[in-house]
Amino acid sequence: MKLLSIQEAIAIMNESIAVPPTHKLIRSGIYRNAEREQPPYYKIELEWNKKGEPELDEDGLVNRHVIRAEFDAITGRIVAYCRHDHRRDAEKREREMDAALYEAVYPHVLRWINRLRLQIVPGELQLHKKCIYNGRLYELYYGRQHNGIPFSSYQSFHIHLNERFELIHLYCRWDDCTFADSGNRIPPETFKRRFDSDMLSFLSLSQSILFMFAGKTPSMPQTANGSIRNGKNGLKG
Repeated sequence: MKLLSIQEAIAIMNESIAVPPTHKLIRSGIYRNAEREQPPYYKIELEWNKKGEPELDEDGLVNRHVIRAEFDAITGRIVAYCRHDHRRDAEKREREMDAALYEAVYPHVLRWINRLRLQIVPGELQLHKKCIYNGRLYELYYGRQHNGIPFSSYQSFHIHLNERFELIHLYCRWDDCTFADSGNRIPPETFKRRFDSDMLSFLSLSQSILFMFAGKTPSMPQTANGSIRNGKNGLKG
């Protein structure tokens, strides 16, 4: 497994999100994800600050000039990004975007998805939140769905843009997978006809076992006179 180098991550950063020349790199590293079963399995973390500025401000918080980025060290994609200079805006009262404002902001969301080469298919975005703070900071939060079926909650895309549609905050957890074309769906009746009686008996038995483990009594298929039927031979109990 070949991991991205620190130098390669810096080059990707400068190509996709230009770091101001007033800033210098103050921290970098390659880390194993603490959540070992979830991607990204290895991360690169980079942090810049304005030259001559302390790491913390007068309130003991991260300096507002700090810029932070996280990369998937295997794919090279940016998975998290944060500028702290709009922190005060996010503390202001929020209001929900109306439909017209959302339609104006959404194309810029797609532009950033393409610019960062994220593996997100726009049709799978499921909008959960669309807010504006202080009239100048847009927040959009999406889950993932396919053909109306939602994914597990950890797959999400969270983005903040300022009034110039510059990237302020990004968090992306999106599995790199695709789905087969579902245009040729099998109707339920056709699906049932493809099972013979033996298959149906097996499914009934499987259901009974599941109910037994759950501490419940399943309802068994019956004949016309009420006796229990088993398989295609119609054995009575």
